Amino acid sequence: MKQKGNTNWLIVLLVFFGAGVLLVVFYSDSEIDWNERYKPDEKMPYDTYLIEQLLRNNASSVPFYSIQDSTHLYLTDTAQNQLLVFIGNTFFYNEKDLSAMLDFIDSGNTVFLAAEDLDKALLDSLYLDTKIPVLHFDEEVYQEEMVNYPVFEESVFSHDFQSQNIQMRLSRSSKEAQLCYVYDFDTLATTWLYFNESWMSYYASGQMVTLGTFVSKGALPTAKAFVNFIEINYGKGKLHLHLQPRIFTNYFLKERNTFDYVSSVFKDIKPSKIWWAEENRKFDFIKTEDPDSYNQAPDESFMEFILSERALSNGWYFMLFGVFLYLLFGAKRKQRIIPLQEKKDNTSIEYAEVISQLFLEQKDHSKLILMKKELFKHYVRDRYGVKIPSTRKELTEPLLRLLETRSGIASQELIVLFDLWFHIEAIGPVYTSEMLTFHNRLETFYKNSK
Repeated sequence: MKQKGNTNWLIVLLVFFGAGVLLVVFYSDSEIDWNERYKPDEKMPYDTYLIEQLLRNNASSVPFYSIQDSTHLYLTDTAQNQLLVFIGNTFFYNEKDLSAMLDFIDSGNTVFLAAEDLDKALLDSLYLDTKIPVLHFDEEVYQEEMVNYPVFEESVFSHDFQSQNIQMRLSRSSKEAQLCYVYDFDTLATTWLYFNESWMSYYASGQMVTLGTFVSKGALPTAKAFVNFIEINYGKGKLHLHLQPRIFTNYFLKERNTFDYVSSVFKDIKPSKIWWAEENRKFDFIKTEDPDSYNQAPDESFMEFILSERALSNGWYFMLFGVFLYLLFGAKRKQRIIPLQEKKDNTSIEYAEVISQLFLEQKDHSKLILMKKELFKHYVRDRYGVKIPSTRKELTEPLLRLLETRSGIASQELIVLFDLWFHIEAIGPVYTSEMLTFHNRLETFYKNSK
């Protein structure tokens, strides 16, 4: 009796504990996500809600569009003075996006990219002088490239500068802003990217302009300034590259100096239309022509993705609590005794034996072959979308190539199969040897086809 009372108290405590967990999970709105997500529709510290709203409301006469699909599908307008903006950790793009963006710049438009990870292939595409040496960013120098070009193992970016705070300055407006790396309201030391001077020297005179630099906070006036904001002239347009995208996030834009700094970044750009490259923050996993070469997706485990989204994390914790309650109370339930049932006889084998004996007694395998042909026709039509012709003349080479591509069976084997197919149709009675040969050909197709 005493044991039963203790069990009831334990159940009551668990119920109250579960209710408290659910209240904390579902009604805790003060949780702050410090991940650098750069989402324009979120108001967390490292999201871009404020800058997106500033650009969207820049002027009522300037159309603003958010690109939610492949970038090259949108950059088809031939008008000039348009602006494409991307702010994020990594700028993901494919060959079509790169080609469309270069044409977009060449036509007299501006692209602004603020990211810590800029693919060097994009920068290599902007060289106007083809005699400029090929630079490698953490890549192996291959012998065949050294035959045609002088190769330098230089990095486009350097990141050996480490500090908690940096002071950034714009060259044209002299606007300054402080930037630091903050996580959970703590300022942490980190490395800061800047453009390598050796790499910058390879651009033709006037093709690249320094727009911004930074120094360590508290450094002497004579301290070296590192370039983190450049402008590259390409055709009739310009490409702006900024290596510190954090300065454009919600957390830092609340400061007056930062707001003035960011406003000056876009001050000289008078766009007729603004494009926000939202889709390029997402990685598209695409298999390349080389079977051993793949675009590697960012490392993110299943649980990291679940816990990064509030709705999913709430559902996850609720499910765990439900499983716990089930194990607690359901483990004591006993399964009812399952009554014994008589074993049912499998009559399908007997039926197949009777049918096969009927065909053997008739000494004519035409009906059996006809059934196999019909089954094969349905299989090829449903699985590969290919219709088997009724005559040998209709069996064309394009049809064979199509069936070879979709089934994975070589065209030579397909020709042998169909030659036997139409040969059997042309003769009279079908002998057992011919029937077995045709059967084996069909079985080989079923076994090896994909």
